[in-house]
Formats: sequence, C-alpha cells, structure tokens
Amino acid sequence: MMPQSYQNSFELRHLRYFLTVAEELHFRRAAERLHIAQPSLSRQIQQLEAAIGTQLFYRTNRKVILTEAGKVFYTEVKAMFQRLDNAVELAQRAASGEWGELKLTFTAPAMSTVLPSILRTYKNKFPKVKVTLSELPTSAQVEALATGETDCGFFHPTVAIPDIVIKKIFQESLGIVVPKSHPLANKKKIKLLDFSSDSFILFPRTYNTHLYDRIIAVCQQVGFSPNIVEEISPRNNAISLVAAEMGITFLSQSLHSLCNEDVVYKSLTGLAPQLKLFYGWREQNTSACLSQFLEVVKSDLISSTAT
Repeated sequence: MMPQSYQNSFELRHLRYFLTVAEELHFRRAAERLHIAQPSLSRQIQQLEAAIGTQLFYRTNRKVILTEAGKVFYTEVKAMFQRLDNAVELAQRAASGEWGELKLTFTAPAMSTVLPSILRTYKNKFPKVKVTLSELPTSAQVEALATGETDCGFFHPTVAIPDIVIKKIFQESLGIVVPKSHPLANKKKIKLLDFSSDSFILFPRTYNTHLYDRIIAVCQQVGFSPNIVEEISPRNNAISLVAAEMGITFLSQSLHSLCNEDVVYKSLTGLAPQLKLFYGWREQNTSACLSQFLEVVKSDLISSTAT
C-alpha cells in the first residue's frame, strides 16, 4: 500500500518502461527488451505522461527524443532505481547480519581478557556492521539488556535473570592490592585472613550486589568481617586510594596491569572470592547482527580453549 503522501496514479512498472524507452530511444527495441508488445508499451508511456501531466518524448516516424521534462525525469528516475537497488541490497545484508548496528556493553575484566579477540574476529567477518561499545557495571548492563538499549553484555551476574540468556565464559580469583609500604607487600604466600585488620576499599554495592555480598561472605567464611572505609568506581580510582594508603582493595588477576609503582598486587592462597564472567542477551532479541555475533563468540571461545 502506497503512503498517503503518494498521490501519483502510476506504478513502478511505468517507470521501468520509461527508463528502458529513454535508454533505447526506440519503442520496438525497448519493447523487445521488456518482453512486451510495442502497442502495450506505448499505452503505458502515455498513461505515465497523463499521470505526470507533461510530455516525456517527442515522437516522429523516424526517431524518439526526450523532451526537456523527459531528460530531467530520466535523471531522477535512474537515480531512484539505483537507490532502490541499494535499498534492496542493504535490506538483504541486514537480514543476514552483514549490515546494521550491534550494541555491546562490558566490564573491565571482559575487555582485558576475551573481548578484544572476539571483537577482532567479528569485525573481520562483518566490517559493515557498526559496533558501539559502552563500559557499564553489571547492574546497569542488566537494565540495558531488559530495555533493549544493548544487544549483548559481558558482565558478572551471580543469579538467573528473567528473559536474559547468560553463558559463562571463565572465572578467576580475586587478589588484593596493597600499598608498597604495606607490611605484607613482600610476603610470597598470603591468605585472605592475613588482611583481617586492614581497611578495605570496594566498588559500590549497587554495581553488583551479589558479587559484593559474596566478597563479604568469603571474608566472613575465613574468619573476619571486612572494615569497608570507601566505596568507589572505576577500579583505577580504588587503586589510587590504595596508593594513598587509605586502604586495600580486591582486584581480579586479569586487571593487575592497572597497578602502578606505588602499589603491589598479591595473589591469595586458600579461599578467595571468585569473579565469574558471563555474556548475556535478551531472549526476545531477533537481531541478525546479534545472532552472527553470538556465533563468533562461541567459535572464538572454542578456539581459545583448544589452544
């Protein structure tokens, strides 16, 4: 059905017939190209001229010539068909996931581990897809997935999320970042309980409630309740506070490169909080770009596991 703003009483076939006659400047040859009878072609062109309200061709017994109006119309119709062909191609590529936009969210551990390789593989396979990236805490990613503001998130949920499919990628232990002057900075084997008298700097609980609570639970499990003096984000700000000797903080092994010369990263022996990385997407999301991206994630993770 044509939009209400379209008031012309001709169809796409009339324009194709016109374009062919304008290219051939000969009705018989044009009719042969179109596989229709010449009288029928002539009637179609007359209908088009009547609908437009102007003559498009000068006709004599010997030749056919475009009028000035016909020349202008030809230029515009030809450009229109080129745009139409392009629109068809883009629609087909979008349907196959080769064209469009993919919105991704991630946490710092994801970007420092699996995500760069996945992005490289995906962009090599689908260079025409626009990928937008946003670093968000887990809580914000869950909300963005639910509202459709992101297609796929790389985050750290610890419970099932309604209508969101989540797949585990990997997990790692959290270590401790201490000031260079800390009494345990040079000790090789350290347990979490060794820091029972220290002040702790954590991320805001609202960023990932379950991980925050799990950290507290593990501390209590080894024998102490942490003295939390500050909650701050992102992690490099927490590290800066450690450097200022305002406390110590937890940090995943994959992010230890964030540490500067004023702090020391210490791995923990024995029981330690675990950071699990997942990727997730809304079950109802039918984006072809997302489908192709998920296939890349799956194959990339299989390849990395094999090597």
